[in-house]
Amino acid sequence: MDRFDFIETRDDVIRNIKTLYHYLSDENDDDTYQWASSIFKNGRIYVIERLK
Repeated sequence: MDRFDFIETRDDVIRNIKTLYHYLSDENDDDTYQWASSIFKNGRIYVIERLK
């Protein structure tokens, strides 16, 4: 599968981090919550970013 939505800017990174945290905040949507949890649990690359 070819992907064309690569991260290119700091804002892209911040938007993705916020999206993952949003997915984790809704435990009522179990599929999305489990998917986001697995990203953190099984991830190999982490980014530390100060969010405002």
